[in-house]
Order: sequence, then C-alpha cells, then structure tokens
Amino acid sequence: GAAVKYIWDYNAAIKENLILIEQMTDVTGSSADKIRQSIQSITETYGRDFKETLQEVKELANDFGLTYSDALDVYNKGLAQGGNLNKEFGDSIREYGVLFQQAGFSAEEFVAVINSSCAYLVSFNTF
Repeated sequence: GAAVKYIWDYNAAIKENLILIEQMTDVTGSSADKIRQSIQSITETYGRDFKETLQEVKELANDFGLTYSDALDVYNKGLAQGGNLNKEFGDSIREYGVLFQQAGFSAEEFVAVINSSCAYLVSFNTF
C-alpha cells in the first residue's frame, strides 16, 4: 500500500515538473527530462523550490544567452560557492541579471558578484 502510493506520488511529481518545464521553457522530450533531473538534484541538495529554481535558471539562460545546461551549471556552482546561504540569491538572479549582462558581465561573474556581496554583508554583520 504505502510503497505503491509513494511510487505513484513520485511519478506524478515527475510528470508535473516535466509539464512545468515544457510550459516555461518550450523544451520537450529528453532535454526537458535532463533539466528536470538537474533541477530536482538542486532542490533536493539545497532545499529549494522546484518552480522558483526553474524560473531562476530560465532567467540566467535568457539574460546571458546560455543553454539551459550551461545556466544550470552556473546556478549550481553559485549555490555551492555561497549562494545557498544568501536568501537573496534567487531574487538577485531574477531582478538584476539583465542589468549585469548589459553592463558586460558574464553569468559566472554576475553570480560571483551576488555571492561576494553576500559574504561581505555576512562578515559586516558579525561585528
């Protein structure tokens, strides 16, 4: 009983997330499933919301002209390098990416700025 329900719910969540990816990105098939797997790994590792993570990765891809695979790499590295400690990480990506791109920053540089400003604020607030 419980195991079957768990598997059913898990598969339903996968289907829901694939539909969400297809709706938000126009990516379908195995490419959509690769995005789903990467985002699911991020959400499980860092406790982030699936839909918000997808939106933030989409913003990075759109703002900086990246593939979703490259945007996922930048996003994941950004979280690993301190972004997960920054409650403003996702908001900053959604709100400021296009401005940094227009100013000539790469996606990697942009995420590094977000993380360094967070590290500065954290160290500043410890005094």
